[in-house]
Amino acid sequence: MYEYDAVSRLRDSQLGDERVHDINNDIAKGKLWEAFAIDKTCVLLIDEIDKANIEFPNDLLLEIDKMQFHVYETGETVKPKHRPVIVIAHNNEKELPDAFLRRCFFHHIQFPGRATMQEIIDVHYSQIKQDLIKQAMEIFFDVRKVPGLKKKPSAFELIDCGVFQGRWSITAMD
Repeated sequence: MYEYDAVSRLRDSQLGDERVHDINNDIAKGKLWEAFAIDKTCVLLIDEIDKANIEFPNDLLLEIDKMQFHVYETGETVKPKHRPVIVIAHNNEKELPDAFLRRCFFHHIQFPGRATMQEIIDVHYSQIKQDLIKQAMEIFFDVRKVPGLKKKPSAFELIDCGVFQGRWSITAMD
């Protein structure tokens, strides 16, 4: 929502800086505040919420539910001009609180198959030879099948791999 820099405010007050007279100088607006303040409907993406502090989802419950939050330092209540669409993404790396999940609509996105992955690669590397892409995708999908992997390689790891950028090459292995 926002961050309040009390240390900066204290320093300004000790140095007699004129900024100390306006507490707003020490408040940095966060993405939720920005989404509330925009003059048209927007989409706010909260990505990888499961990697945040365990209390983060619960901390958002009231603000998202009421579509407002209170700025204690100024006494201001911030409400959206236009209700934002809030999209929250996570990778199932840890459980989210039940109270939080009850307020969400879910949409599971399947991992791309070979045809979709080919289209994704073509968007990023249209000049790469198709036999190189085919070899890289074979290895990629074979690695994803390995049992017991803690984390399977993602589409990003294939797209950003050194093969397509010329940093390393694929060698056939038996």
